[in-house]
Formats: sequence, C-alpha cells, structure tokens
Amino acid sequence: MGPELDRYLADVCAEVEAELDRRLPQPADDPLRLWEACRYAMLGGGKRLRPAVLFAAGEAVGGARDDATLAAACALEAVHGYSLVHDDLPCMDDDDVRRGQPTVHCAFGESCALLCGDALLTIAFEWLAEAGLASERPAVFVRAVRVLAECSGAHGMVGGQALDLAVADHALTVPETEALAHQKTAALFRAAALLGGLLGGGDEAALDALERYGEALGVAFQHRDDLIDQSHPDVELGQRARLTELCATARNKVERFGPRGAMLRALAEAIATV
Repeated sequence: MGPELDRYLADVCAEVEAELDRRLPQPADDPLRLWEACRYAMLGGGKRLRPAVLFAAGEAVGGARDDATLAAACALEAVHGYSLVHDDLPCMDDDDVRRGQPTVHCAFGESCALLCGDALLTIAFEWLAEAGLASERPAVFVRAVRVLAECSGAHGMVGGQALDLAVADHALTVPETEALAHQKTAALFRAAALLGGLLGGGDEAALDALERYGEALGVAFQHRDDLIDQSHPDVELGQRARLTELCATARNKVERFGPRGAMLRALAEAIATV
C-alpha cells in the first residue's frame, strides 16, 4: 500500500474504533458478561476495510464524512463482527483464535457468544435507524437499512455461510469459490459501497457502478485470503489470475468518478497485492 492509502486506512480505523468504543459502553450490571463480550469482539482488531470502502464510496459521489456515515460504518462493522463471532462457533467453523486472541466462545462461553452475535446484529440496525431519524433524508436511510439487511441475510452473507457449510468437504474450483464468495464475502463489501453511495447522494448510475465495484472487490478479497492462507493450493494459479482480473474490474467500475474515486481505486490495487 502507498503512504496515502496507509494514512487513509489508519484514519478510518482510529475514527471507527473510537466511535465503536463510545457506542458500546460496558454497564456495571452485565449479566453473562454480554456487553464485555461485544466490546471484546469489536474493539482492538481488524483493518476496518469495509468502513474504508463506505467512506471512499461516499467521497466518490461528492458526499461528506459526517455523523450519519460514521453511524453507517459502525453498523456495517457490527454486522461483520457478529458474523465472525458466529462463524467461529463450534457448530460452524469451530475456530479457537481470531486476530491473535481466543475467539469469543472460548473467552466467554458458547451461550454468551451466541447472544453476543445476536446483540451486534440487532444493534447495527438500531444505529442505522437512529441515524435515519436524525436525518433530513429518512427515505435514504430506509433504503440503506434494506441494503444492509439484504446483504446480511439469506440472500447474502447468511446464505453464503449455509453454502459454505454444505460444501465443506468438497474441493472447490475457482468458479465455485467465486459463487460462494459472491454471497459470503462480497455481500458486505457490496453493502459498504452502496451505503456510502446512498448516504453520499449518488444517483442510480453511480450506485450501480459502486455495487459492481463492491462485488468485484469482495470476491477478489476472498481469493486474496485463500492465497494467503493457502486454502485451495490446487487452484492457486487460477485464483491469482482471477484476483488480478477482479481488482482491475473494480478499478474500471469507478473510473467514472475521476479524482474523487482515487481511494476506491487504491483499495483495489492494495487487495490485488499478495
């Protein structure tokens, strides 16, 4: 990554981290340590790539980074956080470590982890709805809620997780990997780009370009993760080729924004590098 993108991501990370810290207070009375688990899951880790895409998409259409976009970024991260907590559960991927520390169910127990994920998912929509109530454009936020719900649910990330579990013992081809990533991984990147475009005031043509950008970027991100983890060594060459192609597609989709789309293009270039 170049220094400008490094600074941008560091700024986004610090801003979102501080806002999540503010939005997730730990009450003195905390049965089952639920709020403590939510803070554990959400704070002190992660690159905040999805908020970065959201902010950059808003800037690409001429929008400002304000309280509303920050609330949307936190909502997006809460959905992402819930998905990781639930994915790590023994009944799902059964992972013991996440970002160098014990997963939530290992640190707090399975019951608390399940409720932690539930709490993060629901609070995401609370935050987005609150931002809409405070806005002069409530209809835009209604649409934003629908985007986040669709990308998070059975037509998006949850459906992708179901597919992932169904094919867990199957060696995936590159097209099969992409079909899975289209739902499971790309959904929240697509949501990030669309939320940024919506709240930034983008027109329908801009939203279409941003949705296609988010889709290509999200599938590319899955290929990148697989290559780093060596998840599918039998198809590594095909994945490398597709990673390059998809990141080029993502960059091309946002050329229309000119200089205002520079960060979107820089993010695609960074993901293309393994």
